[in-house]
Amino acid sequence: MNISLKGAIFSTVGRFNLPKVQGFIRWNSTMKSQQPTLFSEVASLSSTFKNSLSRAGFEKMTPVQQRVLNEVFPNEENAVVQAKTGTGKTLAFLLVAFKDVLKGKPRLNSSKIHSVILSPTRELALQIFEEARKLTYGTGIRVSYAIGGNSKMREENAIRRGNANLLIATPGRLEDHLQNPRILESLSTDSFILDEADRLMDMGFAESILNIHEAVTTTKTRKLCFSATMPPKVSNVFRGILGTDFKLINCLDPNEPPTHERVPQFVIETKLDKVFSSSLSLLQQLTSSNPSSRIIVFLPTISMVDFVGGVLENHLKIPCFILHSGLTTAQRRSITESFRKCQSGILFATDVVARGMDFPNITQVVQITGPSNTDDYIHRIGRTGRAGKTGEAYLILLEQEKPFLNSIKHLPLKRATIEPLSDQALSTLRSDIEKSSKFSRTNALKTLYGSKPHVFSGSSQRRATGKNIHESAIALFSLHDVPGLMEELIYKSRGRGSPKGFRGSQLKYPSSSSSSFQRRPRSLPSRGRYQQSRR
Repeated sequence: MNISLKGAIFSTVGRFNLPKVQGFIRWNSTMKSQQPTLFSEVASLSSTFKNSLSRAGFEKMTPVQQRVLNEVFPNEENAVVQAKTGTGKTLAFLLVAFKDVLKGKPRLNSSKIHSVILSPTRELALQIFEEARKLTYGTGIRVSYAIGGNSKMREENAIRRGNANLLIATPGRLEDHLQNPRILESLSTDSFILDEADRLMDMGFAESILNIHEAVTTTKTRKLCFSATMPPKVSNVFRGILGTDFKLINCLDPNEPPTHERVPQFVIETKLDKVFSSSLSLLQQLTSSNPSSRIIVFLPTISMVDFVGGVLENHLKIPCFILHSGLTTAQRRSITESFRKCQSGILFATDVVARGMDFPNITQVVQITGPSNTDDYIHRIGRTGRAGKTGEAYLILLEQEKPFLNSIKHLPLKRATIEPLSDQALSTLRSDIEKSSKFSRTNALKTLYGSKPHVFSGSSQRRATGKNIHESAIALFSLHDVPGLMEELIYKSRGRGSPKGFRGSQLKYPSSSSSSFQRRPRSLPSRGRYQQSRR
């Protein structure tokens, strides 16, 4: 593989420390040595689920599963579990949910929902659903989900007809359903579980979660919160949900360096008009050196994912997949499963898969252009080097994005160069770009501008060179023949709207380049208020 390193430009300094969480009644960060390590040894786990776990190939517990099943599972305690993704926490909280559903077997014949799991994204909710469905086969437990992008009426009918004892939901969609008193009446929640709680907070769901909690839980409901980090905004929500009497189980190994400190990372600087050729050259070299490569490629917007993935897949010899929030739930589910099962492949995606999603054996993560912040960079590279496996991370950075390197100078990042494409390969790539629809090229360009205002904004010091930046951007997409487009984009990137008298193209701007959005929380009826209204 012809990727040359120019020596480390950054070195690791210190270790990432989680903020201290104040106000916890009990801290329990050490595992008792006498705890069983096999699922078959857990006395409080029913034979039904021991058999299900055995059929699914689960025998030995991970440390997270060991802690949860021995310290939380047998009791009715509320708990916060601090654990990273990829540590087996999904199976751990599912077994707790199953136990709460099965407290009384006659209840399986009722139409009530006895456990609710909240997940930050549709992809993660579907991943949890698939895991739950496999484990509940033959148990009588009915599992369903409520997520955006799916038929709301179909979900509502499934809930009202009693097709769910366990409901896995995203906060926004569950809020929608809880506006219907009949749905609220279907809930008899014995356990309320938050997965990826820190990401739920990052996405602006804090108040929504508190409202949902008030609406669907009682004082008898067991509450579990799983989170990788404990920033103050997360601990504040935990206190609102759990009060002060709960157990904190810390499953982080203080001696294990975080993924972003141990995964080899490389930066490749490129000119704006060479982004596609540099990306293709890198991917070709990675896949040719390892035919079993499993790569995730992150791009800043949905339109960029569609365009870049669609063009580059014609030049790569392994299966390519495209995943973002603009696809239907069925499409996303199918693509996720296909990529998860393939022996080699490349997934072009937005940040919709940057956190929580578990794709096994990812060999490399490639970021085409810089992320919007350091956290996004860290979460993206966290998709590789998981579960004891090795991995690599590559960042293809625009010249105008060099200041971003200052924010990650504490990471083990090295400069790298790649062999340029041959003249013939470059000509073929340019031809494929020109053959793609002008609509897709224009939308990709517009969303690229919207996602990187720091690159394209025209400060007074940079206006002299600003036109060259915009010309390079338009040339990148072979759009030099679009009348007035450059003037429109330059004005918009400077916050001026469109030039006076200029209508611009008739193409619509995509609503967002992000895979998630913040919902304005709505006031939901609490269980007590609803019961009073029924009287």
